[in-house]
Amino acid sequence: MKRLLEGPAIAATLAHLFAPGIAQAAPEAITCDMVRALPLVEAGSRDAGVTFEETPDGCIVRNLVPFPETGISRWQIGMLDIRGQWEAPENPTDLAHAAPPTALSVKARDIIQIIETDDPVMNYQFRVQQKPIAITLDFDWDPDSGIAHLAELSLAGEVLGRASLALTSRLPGDATIEDWQKADLRVESLRLSLKNRSLVESFLIPPLLATLPRDTDPASLVEAYRQRFTAGVEALTDTLVSEDSKQALTAFAQDFPNPTGTFEAEIRFTEAISPLSALAECHEPPFCLAKLQARYEPTTPWQPGD
Repeated sequence: MKRLLEGPAIAATLAHLFAPGIAQAAPEAITCDMVRALPLVEAGSRDAGVTFEETPDGCIVRNLVPFPETGISRWQIGMLDIRGQWEAPENPTDLAHAAPPTALSVKARDIIQIIETDDPVMNYQFRVQQKPIAITLDFDWDPDSGIAHLAELSLAGEVLGRASLALTSRLPGDATIEDWQKADLRVESLRLSLKNRSLVESFLIPPLLATLPRDTDPASLVEAYRQRFTAGVEALTDTLVSEDSKQALTAFAQDFPNPTGTFEAEIRFTEAISPLSALAECHEPPFCLAKLQARYEPTTPWQPGD
């Protein structure tokens, strides 16, 4: 369970460190010196196996272990390619009050988990069973309009499948990374794409289960939320959601927590709204929606002999 709970940590860290914020006077191309100072990289940069390669607009880091002192279980990033424009803070420890890059592309490839115990057989077995995952982050921000486009934040793997999130958000002109951490960004629209193999079961369900009291029956809770979700979808008017989209959302809910195949949803809100405000103010139909489109194409169930 612990290993599964740690799964989303790399993706969350990348998004956390490179969240869109204010633009400073003269952003410049990202360099390896800037990358070395990032918390994600700094802790693991002292390892003898880590290499840094300058590129025209960024830096490529290889064989990085971001959090080397985390016990028997650690993550390793085979290749971390960071490119973009950024006016880095003079003091790397003051990242919270700095302006993140105005444009950024992050590609993390060959991400695997390393297990080091006193049992060499177990270590070897875990190593040969590893299937690498990849994470991609890509966004740009217009300082004049305050609109930030997160073109892609995705997690993909041969066994897991692929999950991708895109959104358009609006930030105040004096925003910082710390403000973004406090959810002081306002989302206008978002797009979710899920090509599921075992992604939901392996990466999404375990963190949710970990938040429940030990005496909770997860199955009954899932059923209650399923019924509430389905009723909410049915309550939406045809001007907000087409009949095809309603059917897709209902079918996805019925298959949860074991959805298969492809699920896509595009959501546009009536106004830019913060995620925390959305939870408090948009929990009943029409959920602050201006438009919702969805598509779900489950795969054919496996049969013996296939």
